[in-house]
Amino acid sequence: MESSLQEMAFIELETMYQPEAVAQPWKNILQPLPSGDEQSRPSTNLRHVLAEMNDALLILGAPGAGKTTQLLYLARELMIQGENDPHSPIPVVFNLSSWDASRQPIELWLLGEFAAKYGVPHTIAQPWLENGDLWLLLDGLDEVSPPNREACVQALNAFYQAYAPRLVVCSRLADYKALTTQLHFPGAILLKPLTPQQINAYLSRREKYHHIYGFLQKDTWLQALAATPLMLRIILWAYQEIKEMPVCETADDYRHRLFDAYIDYMFKRREPTKQYTPHQTRQWLTWLAQKMQQHTQSIFLIEQIQPSWLSSRQQRWLYTLLTRTFSGLLLGFIFGLHRAISNWLKEDTYFNIILWVVGGLLLGLATAVVDGLSFERDLKGIIRRYTTTRWQGIGQALMGCIIFGAGGGLLFSFFFDRAYGWSAGALFGAMYGLLWGLKLKEQTVFRDIQTVEVLSLSATGILKGLLYGTGVGVVIGLVLGWMMGPYMELFVGTQGVLTTGLFMGTGFGLIAVPFGALDYKIAEGKQVAYQGMHLSFRNAILTGVLFGGWGVVIYVFMYGLIIESCLSIGIITGGGAMFWYGLQDIIRHGFLRLLLQINREVPRHYGRFLDYAANRTFLCKVGGGYVFLHPLLLEHFASSGLHEAPVPPPMLDYS
Repeated sequence: MESSLQEMAFIELETMYQPEAVAQPWKNILQPLPSGDEQSRPSTNLRHVLAEMNDALLILGAPGAGKTTQLLYLARELMIQGENDPHSPIPVVFNLSSWDASRQPIELWLLGEFAAKYGVPHTIAQPWLENGDLWLLLDGLDEVSPPNREACVQALNAFYQAYAPRLVVCSRLADYKALTTQLHFPGAILLKPLTPQQINAYLSRREKYHHIYGFLQKDTWLQALAATPLMLRIILWAYQEIKEMPVCETADDYRHRLFDAYIDYMFKRREPTKQYTPHQTRQWLTWLAQKMQQHTQSIFLIEQIQPSWLSSRQQRWLYTLLTRTFSGLLLGFIFGLHRAISNWLKEDTYFNIILWVVGGLLLGLATAVVDGLSFERDLKGIIRRYTTTRWQGIGQALMGCIIFGAGGGLLFSFFFDRAYGWSAGALFGAMYGLLWGLKLKEQTVFRDIQTVEVLSLSATGILKGLLYGTGVGVVIGLVLGWMMGPYMELFVGTQGVLTTGLFMGTGFGLIAVPFGALDYKIAEGKQVAYQGMHLSFRNAILTGVLFGGWGVVIYVFMYGLIIESCLSIGIITGGGAMFWYGLQDIIRHGFLRLLLQINREVPRHYGRFLDYAANRTFLCKVGGGYVFLHPLLLEHFASSGLHEAPVPPPMLDYS
């Protein structure tokens, strides 16, 4: 708050009661509605207004009207009160935009926000909620995405009914009035625009703004723009060094020129740098603003960029081709190394590895075609319903195993005898098919990159992983026994087929146990840029080592200690775990950033540029993310026309 209010003194705003903005079933019976002058009141301490409203209030206002500033001043007053009275409730400020991703009950969302934003664990925060020991100051109801805004209001009503908390919510007036559901609060107020008397009184006391005072006296358009505290502050910054006002015909033209002047001033007020030119800065911030608008994001994190941010169909197909083929090449190398070590580096080692790499390349190309087509369906608004039940997941994984196993078997049979070719193809199909098939339900053009930032254990996932792995292993084992029976003496007849299925099912089931037990999610409250990628890399290495060791233990338990086989099993299980828990997402993010950089839509060192933009007061740094100084500035950049904005993709609900 202190940095956002620099060079500006606080201007107390007049407020107006808005009883029609909240749902009060008894208000027409128990008390008459104030009318006329009774609804309007002079600037009053919000703490007193809250006391009248039974400590629950909705604050409405136009963009830039001062809602957040009023909320933060209220927080400071409550903090001062708390310093004098240790029994008074604790004020906490949260932004409702982060509720968008979880859509949880408000009490659960608040507990997560306490841990992420303030470092307060659930065991401490939950009694505070239950005992009413908090002032909950929630900003940005209008920053919740439009499809989820009604649900957010309903969640707030349920929370208020259950806990009766001390609660303040802020929202833009137009966005709130568009809702069909109202908050069930005792009252609401509207922040009124600044009056000419307030503006004149403020400017007349400051000599350096006298020329701006003269501009306002002559220009009615500028007077209208200055009616909100944010726009008044931007006017004072933008026109400090301008002696003549530009002539404009419309209010939009005035606002556009005003923000341009503000941007120019921000470039001048800091020491110039040769690192980024003003044109580059405008261009990259324009692209960022357009994408944040299209994806309804209020906070931007670098690691959350998705292929849906690419501007053309050709770029999306190139992204899919590069990411899938590179992953296939890398997996092929892992399998080739596995086969080479299992045969203890025989004469055909290099040929073996090259052949597996070629197989990985071909299967990666096949995956690129399938995923590329599904991404295009996403953008056309065809919503795929992802399956999450146990048996549907097993079926999906089996489909991947069959597709890639058959492809691998045909490929390897051209170079080796039939038995080895189909056994190699089945092994490749099983591992690659599992990675592709089970991950398929999570891949869309809007969330193809899911960083693995927080690992957690799931007791129910142990049984789930065991069932998945055993089912897939039995099927693969039966197929292998049936195909290889005529060629290998160990697998002859029905008994050999069943034995193979039993062994494969047991091995796959035990190896899949930790895959089911270990869950992952995106961390909240990241403090530095790229933190999500750093956590994903760390978790990929950690799980690779742990799962590789687990695979060796299972093999020794089933077959005994055979050095070359243990090494090969460790490589294949550890490599698969690394791909599952973060490595493939790191690869995808890297190629996505490369394509955006080649297209000149982002700079090479994106975090460094965003810090530079924050230093110029275009952005504000919020932990590991970034927000524009104000939604109006975001809207200005998004509509500046330096880039032709593509048609916004449909907002799909994957909840």
